[in-house]
Amino acid sequence: MNNSLSRRNFLKTSITASGALVVGFTVPGITKGKSEESQNSWQINAWLELDKNGQLTFIIDRVEMGQGTMTGLTTLVAEELDIAPESIKTRFAPAGTDYRNPIFGLQMTGGSTSIVAAWAPIREAAAGLRILLASAAAEVWQVSQQECSVSEGMVFHASKEPLSWSKLIPVATNKYLLGDIPLKPASEFKYIGKRNQRTDSQPKSFGQADYGIDTQIPGMVYSLVIRSPYVGGSLKNLNANNARLSKGVIDIFPISQGIAVVAESYWQARKASSLVDAEWEPGRAGKISSDNVFDLYAQEMEKDDAKVVREVGDYDSAKKSATTITAEYKAPFLAHATMEPQNCVAHVSEYGIEIWAPTQAPDLAQVAASRASDFSPSDVFIHTTYLGGGFGRRIVQDFVAEAVEISDKIRKPVKLVWSREDDTRHDHYRPAALHRMTGTLDEQGMPQLWHHKVACPTLMDWIIKDAAPAMFSIMPKWSYGTLAKIGIAAQGTLAPEDYSPWEGADTIAYDFPAIKLDYAKVDPGIPVTYWRSVGNSHNAFAIESFIDELAHAGKQSPLTLRQKLLHNHPRARNVLDTAADKAGWGKQPAERFLGIGFHFSFDTWVCQIANVSVSADSFKVEKVTCVVDCGTVVNPDIVRAQMESGIIFGLTAALHGEITLKDGQVQQSNFHDYPALRIHEIPEIDVHIVESREPPTGVGEPGLPPIAPAVTNAVFAATGQRLRNLPLKLA
Repeated sequence: MNNSLSRRNFLKTSITASGALVVGFTVPGITKGKSEESQNSWQINAWLELDKNGQLTFIIDRVEMGQGTMTGLTTLVAEELDIAPESIKTRFAPAGTDYRNPIFGLQMTGGSTSIVAAWAPIREAAAGLRILLASAAAEVWQVSQQECSVSEGMVFHASKEPLSWSKLIPVATNKYLLGDIPLKPASEFKYIGKRNQRTDSQPKSFGQADYGIDTQIPGMVYSLVIRSPYVGGSLKNLNANNARLSKGVIDIFPISQGIAVVAESYWQARKASSLVDAEWEPGRAGKISSDNVFDLYAQEMEKDDAKVVREVGDYDSAKKSATTITAEYKAPFLAHATMEPQNCVAHVSEYGIEIWAPTQAPDLAQVAASRASDFSPSDVFIHTTYLGGGFGRRIVQDFVAEAVEISDKIRKPVKLVWSREDDTRHDHYRPAALHRMTGTLDEQGMPQLWHHKVACPTLMDWIIKDAAPAMFSIMPKWSYGTLAKIGIAAQGTLAPEDYSPWEGADTIAYDFPAIKLDYAKVDPGIPVTYWRSVGNSHNAFAIESFIDELAHAGKQSPLTLRQKLLHNHPRARNVLDTAADKAGWGKQPAERFLGIGFHFSFDTWVCQIANVSVSADSFKVEKVTCVVDCGTVVNPDIVRAQMESGIIFGLTAALHGEITLKDGQVQQSNFHDYPALRIHEIPEIDVHIVESREPPTGVGEPGLPPIAPAVTNAVFAATGQRLRNLPLKLA
């Protein structure tokens, strides 16, 4: 994360702007804490609250969807206050500008940024509280602040009776922080990098964690939406006469995305939905089929107007080298398949809207709710719940908008639940992508030219309608459409550029004499959004597979060629060499074959070596060795778990994942035809973490991109077959 303000300047700015209490390198909007007897707690800043009993509450501004954010962020607070993480209460933040992710300018959890963005601000907020408490105790005792220590809810002095934090609130609230806030040095860390226990394991294990789908409020009714079988299709005719007679039905009516069926229970709504007779029109994508998508991509690639993303060296000279190698790789659309289907409880009243939702972006949910009603985003209150998986799917707020539209119609609290079939057929998918690779080799077999051309849609076009108004929340509601158009037109200037199509392809560390990266934008009208590791998921497949092809064409070991091309990148080279050593490269049994996948994403280096066995017309991934350099590690067990999770998620996609279309309709519907990796298919996974004192980098997503090419390269070593299309199937 690049900050334009130094720590000292930001701190001074915060004090000047608020004229009151500031704790840490913190967000705008902090006010002076109050200790009037009428209040039960001291709201220290946007994140920390201390009550009269000494209970510290941490208000988490990122969501917990299984990735360990709650544990990691709480650990940062615990470290600076020298308090056990499990003693800190937590609650999820409401939607609010104070809680925006500074990397995105939105209150969004994604991009493996939770720890990265919080590393300085959250620690300084907690360290600021530590200083205030020590200063307050020093005043009470009339001693030097440097003689006071803070830990485990108390302030200590060698010659005084310890004081609890709660007793110091009246004094601490009148204290101010001046200058930089010193943080604990790494040499004194007690919890960061040394603690594996998760703070969310108990509530999840004992049913105390409330997911969106668990939400129950008084007077709530249930709803589902019947959607067009066509992607983006619209309603032509509706006959619900018989369905309205079904038991428990409250109402049936058209909404923006289909037909709402409202009943006293979910199953009553589901039963009634089978009696609805509807006729549908195809949507923007028409009656497109999967083959047509790649035909469109190929046609666009033939044009001369592709965007040149990166160009290094003398392309024309490098193109004249002794040998030219070309290859084409295809990656299909992919669904997110979260274990918890999309759901939302919405209550629209005359006063505003209240929402309970498992959303990755509460401020985008506010905008979506506003769009679906007559209310402004400021009239929408979001209760963020635990998420049963996200992977980027819950950045899109279609499920929130539907629930609000239905509640607005009937003016009752409504619980909307998508079925698994709804979730699979009406997802916003990982884009399908086509990659054309060209490389040249000199007489010694060393690469001279690297030319990568990718065709796929951009993601921003599909989320900008909610993202732009959320980012510019002061703008009136009537300007939302204009904001979205400006956001699309001004990418790279007034608005951030959507680099998702070439993500990971523009940052390859391999040193080629000449590099060219082109992007051809093609949007066939299939809804798309962020999917775990985003563009890295398909770019790494093409890049690492083609590196392997160049190595074999140049009669070099895939490991040796990578080592040569990484000679200027010591961190990357160390990760590669460590992985080769831990996997026993060149020492495996004769019946096992190894393949390398190496990728840099989310500022994290990951190398994976797949160990594959082959029998007849099938192969099996027996073991994956993974080495990761993610800077300073907050929780080693979570890093390992995220690498394992990324590998399993990536293997699911590599071996099984494929959303196909026929005549404008998605062919898959549930786990029987869009399967997840089964237990017997999961390989042994051996994760090694590189020790580092660098700032922490992402871990939630970078474990995924290397696995598919690692497997394809191992399969080639075993069979001589190049698998260039996902999912992987032997001929």
